[in-house]
Formats: sequence, C-alpha cells, structure tokens
Amino acid sequence: MPRCVSWPDWAVGNRAIAVRLAAVLIALAATRPAAAASHTWSGSVDGTWSNAANWSAGGADGRLLVDAFIDGLAAHLAPGGRALMTHNSYIGVDRTRAAAARHGLSCDVRLSILVYVPEEKLALMTPSIVQAEEGRSLYSYGPYTFGEIHIVEFGAPDA
Repeated sequence: MPRCVSWPDWAVGNRAIAVRLAAVLIALAATRPAAAASHTWSGSVDGTWSNAANWSAGGADGRLLVDAFIDGLAAHLAPGGRALMTHNSYIGVDRTRAAAARHGLSCDVRLSILVYVPEEKLALMTPSIVQAEEGRSLYSYGPYTFGEIHIVEFGAPDA
C-alpha cells in the first residue's frame, strides 16, 4: 500500500505550491511544439530582423508581449496581490525587473528550470538570439536543445 505523504509545514499556505504547479505545467507544455504562440517573421516593413514591426505578436525577442503584460498588470492587482508569469531567460530578467519597478511592482524569480525546445520552435527563433544565448540560457546536448525558463512573481505593494 502506498504511503501517504503530506506537505511539509513550510509549504502549507505558502506560494511554493503555486510555483511548483506552474513549473510542472511549463514542463508539460514545453514538450509539445508551440504553434500559435510562436513569433512569425513577415519582413513586411523592412529586412531587419531586430525590427519588431517585422514580427508577429511579441516581436523579435518576445519583449512586446512581456512589456504589455507588465504595463497593464498594476491595474489588475489588489494591494499586496501577486501574479506569476513564465519568462524565457533570453529576453532579459533585468529588463523585466526594471519595467516592473517603473509600475511600482516587485519582480522576483521564484524558480528556474530547463525545458526542451523542439526543433520546430528553435527554427522560428531569431538566429542572433540563438547564437548569443548558446551556453547562457540555451544549452545543446547532442541533437537536443534546452532553454532556461523562469517562474517570475510580480507583487503589488501593500496598502
């Protein structure tokens, strides 16, 4: 008969459960090729890869989506409220912290994990970012590539 294991006292009523659940969901989602969430190169403005107008949704590196999320977040958090977000390491956690601070929000990395990046997704990433991040936030082991993903917690100040 399996043993019943309870959560340690420090985890009860703590954010640890939410952070662990988010990490599991990220790991599960990352095992499937991304479809609609990928950024697509159109080149409709000019031939510059770093020009966000040439990309769908989040721009060349995803900052457009992250920055828009942060810009609107303070209006949706109650005093002392918290929000969790998955965050690719290669788009710059320091830039995210600075954006959050401009809106009076705290920003802390609660968990970092490596997730498999399917070849289809890797092929859609901006080549200069892939090259710059190899060995920093993207790691290749034989034919497999893994990316560092963070669970970032934003917090509104207490009233």
